Amino acid sequence: MGRSAKYLTAASKSDALKSQRREYARSDRGKAARKEQNKRAYIRAHSRRGPPPRTTMPTLPQALRDTAAFDLPTHSTFFLEASRSADALDESELAEWDRLPPYPSPAPPDIFRERTYTDNLSDLMDGRRLREERARISDFRAQYVRGTAGSRETMIALIEAAREDWKSAAEALKGDVGCPRHRKMADNYMRWQARTACVLYDTLQELS
Repeated sequence: MGRSAKYLTAASKSDALKSQRREYARSDRGKAARKEQNKRAYIRAHSRRGPPPRTTMPTLPQALRDTAAFDLPTHSTFFLEASRSADALDESELAEWDRLPPYPSPAPPDIFRERTYTDNLSDLMDGRRLREERARISDFRAQYVRGTAGSRETMIALIEAAREDWKSAAEALKGDVGCPRHRKMADNYMRWQARTACVLYDTLQELS
């Protein structure tokens, strides 16, 4: 597949591609992408047009917690590299998988190489999302301990947003979400929305 090289480990990438990744991570666009979800949740939590911000813990259904209890692919080089650092991969084309289906990319041919690519892509997204989860929880812990205004409300808003996205993804997966790659990536997104809700919920419970 022509684009599969973008997802190899850092050791096998060219110097030019490494430089491109680092520039993207340092750019305003890269920094903004990482913070966008938190900013949207903060705005929802503090909107004057809507109801007052929630301060009570939301309810997480058991089905969500069951979905969140999945094993990470710790055997995968793609997962391990992506979980350690953004320098291990080119993230510029991964945004497609950071949302609910349907996905715009065309369906690949059903051949072994493409199926392997899909498995590696899923492992890579697991690693990336784990790295982002660690950074997010670290940031929220620091904000909460400092007593940053609105930190509790922001966490609650994010829990609720992740819960709703889990619900929407689960509903979408009952129908036709496209090719096997799109289905696998939609399932990956659904599982991580469930995990995000649980990790934030448990962290807030611990801090409260």
